Amino acid sequence: MTVWLAQGLLLIFLLVWLVSLVLNLVGVARNGSDASALRILIAFLIITGYGLMLLVAFWGLAKRRMYGKWLGVASLSFIWLLILYVQIRPPRGPYQRYEYQNSAEVAGAVIAALVTSSLFVIVILRLAFAKNVARFFKPDETIVPEQPLT
Repeated sequence: MTVWLAQGLLLIFLLVWLVSLVLNLVGVARNGSDASALRILIAFLIITGYGLMLLVAFWGLAKRRMYGKWLGVASLSFIWLLILYVQIRPPRGPYQRYEYQNSAEVAGAVIAALVTSSLFVIVILRLAFAKNVARFFKPDETIVPEQPLT
């Protein structure tokens, strides 16, 4: 169950990452950019490289390979840390941040953030250290049929 959940999260974030890449490329192509071509190329390579890492982690989990397990742990940990960072230090931009109207909304937002982070950490820790997951990645022992006595 943990491996399936991790695979689902990897696919969801891969799709988000690819949509982000496409939208950024369209935005740069349509409006131009003040950034140099080198900065745009480096950003493209980083986004593409991380997208490939998510894809390789998904494929490794599907094929029951240990590299898939550890790439999945690393990828999900990076996503979790990125989510935490954005919650603590929101990005600046043309869009205004949502401001809460009262303390109940603030409490709800904090509780939702804690629950989301907790569930993310649980999936990451279970993928890394759970015994059921370890059994999932053990190679199947081939059963040799007994030879009939003749």
